[in-house]
Amino acid sequence: MYSAIHHPTQVLITADVPFTVVRSLSASRYIITEPYISNRRAIKNLDELEGMRRAYIRDSLAFVRLLAWVEHEVLYGEVDEFQVSENAEEFRIDTELYERPAYETIAAAGPNAALPHYVPRADNAKLVTMDALFLMLATLLTFRGAILTCK
Repeated sequence: MYSAIHHPTQVLITADVPFTVVRSLSASRYIITEPYISNRRAIKNLDELEGMRRAYIRDSLAFVRLLAWVEHEVLYGEVDEFQVSENAEEFRIDTELYERPAYETIAAAGPNAALPHYVPRADNAKLVTMDALFLMLATLLTFRGAILTCK
């Protein structure tokens, strides 16, 4: 029960609040505002920027080594999506500050490259060839954050 001296409070909401929440409030009870915390997190200081730059350089070196291995296997041997996916982590393990993959590596050849969130399995992996599209999406967690690489 409300007291006789009830003063409704206003709620600050951002534009990304679900409509069902907004609908439950009367128009006089909320104010739409900028997402302060998200905006503040998006502003990086010089140490964070340098850390991201170094992390991407470290990951790029491992990724280039992986792609060179894939190219060699395609030209002189045989390699399938599953083998590429499994080896993606092997090339990154020696990376400084490496923790683990953030998500499963997507390595998709030919028509599988059109499938969203495709993850190859050993029993049905397609061969990677020079005449078919090959998509690779690999993520990793480091001690300081996550990195996403798509080729």
